[in-house]
Amino acid sequence: MSQTDKKLSHPLFWRVFLILGFVCLAGLVLALYGRTIMEPYALIVVCALLGAIITYLFERKKSDEGLTGWRIVKALFTYLFVSLFFAAAFLSINILFPKKESRTEISAVVRKVYSETRHRSRRVGRRYVANGEEYKVYYMDVEFPGGYVKPRQIDFRCFRGTHPGDTLIINLETGFFGVPFVASGKDKDK
Repeated sequence: MSQTDKKLSHPLFWRVFLILGFVCLAGLVLALYGRTIMEPYALIVVCALLGAIITYLFERKKSDEGLTGWRIVKALFTYLFVSLFFAAAFLSINILFPKKESRTEISAVVRKVYSETRHRSRRVGRRYVANGEEYKVYYMDVEFPGGYVKPRQIDFRCFRGTHPGDTLIINLETGFFGVPFVASGKDKDK
């Protein structure tokens, strides 16, 4: 391995590692937010402000270098990564450490039941992928007390047996930060 290969492999490794970490954090935030009963605006604003403050503190030391193309990209990536990190930390702590004896059953009303058609991918050639066979994914929009509407993925049997206006009993827990989330377990019809 030549000297230039050693110089390139170290920063390249960290760039790939950070990009994979970014994708994993984004997936974690989406998965955890799917269980949380809250509007996203407060979470987005707080995490964006924390990300901006941390990015400013990291980039303030290098203010004498001037703004170059790569420095702007690095600062933007740092901002997005730190904001996602704070969102993932908030949602994870909220769900992993619920308040004691906070499990409650609430009645939620089904507003809409619908399906989406998706396509599996199939390989056509060595480098080409095309749409394969269709499959359906079933959802229902559930209105919680207070007017908050959240889509929930359901199976086909539940899709056939659920109609708009039906009432479901859903288990909720209050998280560490006081934000309610859907507890794991099956929902019951009323």
